[in-house]
Amino acid sequence: MLNFSPAPNSEHLNAAVLAPSKTVNRDAQVSADSSFEDAVWRMHSMTHATSKHKYWDFRTVPGFPGGFSLSVAEYAFHRLYKPVATHDREGMWPTIHNELVCLRQFAHFCAEAGCENFGDVEPHIYDEFYSSLGLHETEAAKSADRKHKLITIVYRLWEYRSVITTPLESLPFNRPKDVFLGRRHNSSLENRTPAIPEPVYASLTSAALDYVLLYAKQILEAYKQLQEAWSEISSTTLSKGGKTKRLANFAAHALSQISCPWRKTSWCSQDDLYQELSQLRSACMIVIVAFSGIRTSELLAIEAGCCVSDTLPNGQVRYYINTILRKHRGLVGSKDTWIVIEEVVKAIEILEFLTVEIRQASASRMLFLSTGTNASFTVTGVVGPASRVSVSGTLLWRLNVFLRVANEILDRPPIPQWISADGVLADWRLNLMQFRRTLARHIARQPFGIIAGMRQYKHVETTCFEGYAGSDPDWNKLLEEEKVLASIDLLGELSMDMAAGVVSGKRGMELKKAFESEFQGRAEDFPASQIAKWLANQEKQLFVGKFNFCFFNDEKALCTKDAARKDVPIVNACDPTHCSNSCVTKKHAPLWEAQMQQATQLMGHPRSTELQKIALKGQIFELQSVLSSL
Repeated sequence: MLNFSPAPNSEHLNAAVLAPSKTVNRDAQVSADSSFEDAVWRMHSMTHATSKHKYWDFRTVPGFPGGFSLSVAEYAFHRLYKPVATHDREGMWPTIHNELVCLRQFAHFCAEAGCENFGDVEPHIYDEFYSSLGLHETEAAKSADRKHKLITIVYRLWEYRSVITTPLESLPFNRPKDVFLGRRHNSSLENRTPAIPEPVYASLTSAALDYVLLYAKQILEAYKQLQEAWSEISSTTLSKGGKTKRLANFAAHALSQISCPWRKTSWCSQDDLYQELSQLRSACMIVIVAFSGIRTSELLAIEAGCCVSDTLPNGQVRYYINTILRKHRGLVGSKDTWIVIEEVVKAIEILEFLTVEIRQASASRMLFLSTGTNASFTVTGVVGPASRVSVSGTLLWRLNVFLRVANEILDRPPIPQWISADGVLADWRLNLMQFRRTLARHIARQPFGIIAGMRQYKHVETTCFEGYAGSDPDWNKLLEEEKVLASIDLLGELSMDMAAGVVSGKRGMELKKAFESEFQGRAEDFPASQIAKWLANQEKQLFVGKFNFCFFNDEKALCTKDAARKDVPIVNACDPTHCSNSCVTKKHAPLWEAQMQQATQLMGHPRSTELQKIALKGQIFELQSVLSSL
């Protein structure tokens, strides 16, 4: 096998630059010490002091300054800062470094086969590369895990082809990855409904929530003005055309006087308002399905007056919606109740207002009705009887129109596009089932993250999320599946952090010491795959918090000491410096750093008392002890 040089000396660092890229600016920063064009990326600021991944030399990849070397650099940059592959996210540098090692091996093989860049790779080369793994005379056969890793990274390079100057031209091995490698890691748990990628989901739900909480008041007030104006105009003796013209003139003047700062342009006509009303209706639907966990059939069964509330002994208000559970309940279904957050109730109240006329005309209490026309909000029309909307038609159409129109008219960063399975950058194709899967995924992987983190909704309590389950066993099963899948992924992340030496917290340090004791060596000297297998055999349930991972052991838990329930931890209420269950990794560092910054600022505030400063000093000491190992 080829030998690659270790960390370069200072003269070696500045010897050359990469060729110009079509997808990345030459001076784009990749770290505090390096820009994209540098032949050697110096990544000290993104690694631990003892890490082996402080540098990457692109001259060890064939074709420098272009060819394979440039493509690998483009891949690394986008993996770090602009992930594009379906369901991907920004990666940590130690992870990217390991992927570059795989790509370098693949690039050398392709170069030895006569290729000048990845665009020259023909289908037979993929098969020859796979056959070659572990067959070199000087090395032992590679493990199944190592082969799986190498092939997975080749497929990921294919997924990133839209941002690479000379990408792979053909699908690796002429088969999808799951077909070629076979399904791994509890394939029975996989669900065919894709989760909405986090950047798309966060931006989409943020826009929908803003419609419900911020824009709705002005939109509905403008709509009332239009309705009142038509009530007066329609009673005059003007001709039908005269009445329509007068309403248009009124609308043009009245709407121009209403501030709508969320738009790129002001309202100019009643058609602009009708478009906003349609967007508001779709936003309400998105808020309901995104933050309630109900199925499509239960969404369509929601009726006016379905919301109720109850005040708990601690003063907290809990909100419920009553609907009909139809799955496994026959044609009639059975009544069911879901605990929801206040924003869902607000969305339902808006729908109740928007559907008054259509419900009256149809003698129905249902909120999701359709006349089969686009005239739902036209104040001059006569609303006729309606029927329940078609899921495959009306609702799906409304969802995807909302995304497209939001990007056209809203003065805010656009809802991002995503790379399709065919490698095409386009709007994510939404359907209602995706929201249920996505909500379960976010609850399992980052509690409160998509709501509390994005919107700072501090009033969203654990009880709300527990309440999503209601009496629906399928929701519990879905959430448990996501928790298992999340544990697999998070153990992989934790193993990478242990291999890089960036773990903290009492349990984190105990895990590191236990591994090193069992394997008689530093964790940093072992591959992450071996650490991941060892972690998986620890037989401790993993809970995910914003500030740490919890390998829960009820006998050692501090958070449950005075709690009613002793069988689960109180996530995000952990003391990692004292609790033996807590493990903090690089993933959690930004929140700890933010706490440190805030405490330091308060220490220097002129109005801080001596007692407050003493308490803050203790807090800063504990924060420093956590951060010192990250």
